[in-house]
Amino acid sequence: MTDRQRAPSHPDLSPDGWTSLLDALREFRTVHGELFERFRHEAPATLGPEDAAKVRSLQRMLALLGLDADAVRGERPGTMRTLEAACLGCANRSRCDQELATGDAATSYPEFCANTGRLDALLRLQTQGAQP
Repeated sequence: MTDRQRAPSHPDLSPDGWTSLLDALREFRTVHGELFERFRHEAPATLGPEDAAKVRSLQRMLALLGLDADAVRGERPGTMRTLEAACLGCANRSRCDQELATGDAATSYPEFCANTGRLDALLRLQTQGAQP
């Protein structure tokens, strides 16, 4: 590769260079946002160990409430993704783990769980005879 073929070692600081750079940054931000949303919604299988444990806690919570996690995922995938996202961002993990371990989570979750409204809605649907 000759010196002329090598990429410049510094960015093009001309007005056209800045415009191109800003256009590329805008495109990257758009693509990055789209990829982040796609990952957030579609990548639970690629979670690290700590995040996977949080998702398992959600499954345990659903089971304690008499809800079938697979049925929720199949019938209401958007709801399941939202439930998982809330668990992944949970600030009350230790309380949740403690309540799940003692079996008290089914009655105490409204005190600490960010998914309380969604879980209550699923329970209402189940009570009404609809699929969760």
